[in-house]
Amino acid sequence: MAQNAGCLRPLLIAVIVLTSFSIAAGYLLFATDLYEPPESTEKAIFFENAWLWDGVSDTLVLGNLLVEGDEIVCLGEGCVPRSETLKVDAKGKTLMPGMMDLHVYFYAPSLENKGMNAIKQLPDYIKQRPAVRKNFVKSGITAIRCVGDITDNILQLRRQIRAAEFAGPRTYVSGAFLTAPDGHPVKTWFAGNEAAIQNATYQLDDPVAAGAAVEELAAKGVNGVKVVYTTGEEDNLPLLKLNVLEEILKKAEQSGLWVSVYTMNTQELSDLVEHPVTSIEHASFADVDSIMIKQMLANDIAIVPTMVKTAHRNPSQIKAMADAGVLIGTGSGTQGEMYFGESLLDEIQLLHTAGGLSQAQALRAATLDAARIMRIDDIVGQLKVNYKADLVLVEGNALDSLPTQERILSVLINGKIMKWNGKLYE
Repeated sequence: MAQNAGCLRPLLIAVIVLTSFSIAAGYLLFATDLYEPPESTEKAIFFENAWLWDGVSDTLVLGNLLVEGDEIVCLGEGCVPRSETLKVDAKGKTLMPGMMDLHVYFYAPSLENKGMNAIKQLPDYIKQRPAVRKNFVKSGITAIRCVGDITDNILQLRRQIRAAEFAGPRTYVSGAFLTAPDGHPVKTWFAGNEAAIQNATYQLDDPVAAGAAVEELAAKGVNGVKVVYTTGEEDNLPLLKLNVLEEILKKAEQSGLWVSVYTMNTQELSDLVEHPVTSIEHASFADVDSIMIKQMLANDIAIVPTMVKTAHRNPSQIKAMADAGVLIGTGSGTQGEMYFGESLLDEIQLLHTAGGLSQAQALRAATLDAARIMRIDDIVGQLKVNYKADLVLVEGNALDSLPTQERILSVLINGKIMKWNGKLYE
């Protein structure tokens, strides 16, 4: 279960929270295996005779697609190659939008660093976890939403990826958790770790402090905010006051930020659906009725179930919400005995097998609907002319058999080749 996951060890937390540490010095000490993006790519890439899944339809169509620079410039049967074009015979393969993980704790311990002691992990964190970034790309994950990290460090990662210093998915961030005093993760993941509590949480007890926290995060340049509204799995944690939540929502709307809210049970969910939050995470112990679904639709609320991380009491509710029109987004919450990237592919499978979504619905949750939740559906999430070329080429029919890492042949992010014919660019 999510709240039982371990937290980073004190020495690593101490390193990670030192936001003044010099990346330049880090390069001098650890200037290998940084996982940097390719310096250049072909002028144009032409995918021929592919099964195209556009992120919208319930079926595939046979056609071609041309990428020039960082954009899709044409698609369909009438799309033809131009001079200096890399031609790809995509017969028997599915070309689709890149997938997205909406529930990432980027610095959380995972199988990527299992078995390392703190000293060995130090260069890994200074280099912004290259194995994690590689695993996202290997799995066709072209965008992530980080919903609970040390603010300055995750913003630094976003800057490094945008500046093409490091390779990795498009990165959107909330920074520190907004929670009640002694709420999750203060008394759970971060218990006894003052450095993590100080740098990765805001403990809020009144609306004035809540408004100031959101304004501070907005000034730093976050894309959204992460709110904790739960008494926890054991029903023994302080709950954020509703007037504090309402002030967070007010300030977030004024700043153009999305709001992701962590919750667990029926009562908490019942409170939340009456407010215009962007997405509700987990809700794994909640019973959803038709009234709640109507409120979700009225307030344009999406659900990110994180089935791969939390055992849902009634997973069939996910299909009921999706069929009613509630956006479902994919998020993994990767921690502990999980690999980043692979866990998101498992989540897509679970949305189909346990959640009852069709293959197209499950893939849409990871592409177009995920982009809508992150408010980036004007640039990614679909195969569409003038959209960014965040693309995944999958062996076989991806709607008959959902993608696995082994079947993901090629990955483009912003038009750059990151994985090709099954091999990661390094």
